[in-house]
Amino acid sequence: MIDRETVFILGAGASDPYGFACGKNFNKKIIQDFHKSYIDLMNESHGKDYALYDSYKDNSLKFINKLQKSGIPSIDQFLAINKEFAEIGKAAITWCILEFEKKCLEPWSISGVDMDWYSYLYKEMISSIKSPRDIELFGQNKISFITFNYDRTLEHFLYTNLKEAMPESIPDDNIIKEVNKIFISHVYGEIAPLPWQSDNGLAFGGKLVFDRLNDISKKNIYLIDQIKNKGSFGWEQLIEAEKIIFLGFGYAEENMDVLELPQLLKDHHDKIIFGTGLGLTTDEIDRKKDSFKVVRPRHQQIGFPKKDINILTYDCLELLRNCLFIDHI
Repeated sequence: MIDRETVFILGAGASDPYGFACGKNFNKKIIQDFHKSYIDLMNESHGKDYALYDSYKDNSLKFINKLQKSGIPSIDQFLAINKEFAEIGKAAITWCILEFEKKCLEPWSISGVDMDWYSYLYKEMISSIKSPRDIELFGQNKISFITFNYDRTLEHFLYTNLKEAMPESIPDDNIIKEVNKIFISHVYGEIAPLPWQSDNGLAFGGKLVFDRLNDISKKNIYLIDQIKNKGSFGWEQLIEAEKIIFLGFGYAEENMDVLELPQLLKDHHDKIIFGTGLGLTTDEIDRKKDSFKVVRPRHQQIGFPKKDINILTYDCLELLRNCLFIDHI
């Protein structure tokens, strides 16, 4: 069990081991395959509505062409700049996530995946469960997740694995209750709740008809300027945390600003901070640490001391194996 308040902040790299493309590869999937699939879905739903067809076809092609030529590696950044494509861009994100979910391995079969940090963390979360009546210990793990990803693999993994770990005599409601005790917040939204989370939930890797694809995308996917108040995605958890662990995170300025981490950390220097920096040079890591600072007038920087920010050249699994249970630096 994890008994110290720990917040995991997840970036795109945290989902990469499970078959979800990051950054430019996510864009590449949209550029290559979205237009045809989107128009096919429209035709299935609306048949020979030629005016509608021409409208959506033209807009889709303009979006794909602009995204391809932009050189912007992140779909979020592209849509923040090009708001005229917000609606179709959100639909493309939802479609792309569902396509990756269809190819994602079932939770019980991913233990052999390279860099599988889900299984490592889950093993620690259930380490104190010795009998069915101990199921309530699962929700007592003192961990929270703030994710910048749209995919639902983490929730799907925790629920499915815990359900399979328990005998059939344990009601599904008990499983759901324990998983729901683990705080998971999607900063930019998620494509839809899963069926066990909502009566209107969407199955993992499920298929959407054209109109519902557009509808849930508009409702559930947020651009940077649409993000809800800070308390809704984990400010309280960050304040209470003894340890903050960044996994697969890029430390982009806009995401650090959304979290308001520099402002928070300037008043809370007692936190232990670890983060992945796989593939980064020493100089790049040093510059990433600058994102934990707030620049005040006269160029005074306040925030968390650089020496106490531990960005290491590990992947997600390596970081957890080496740092999850470190209680002081």
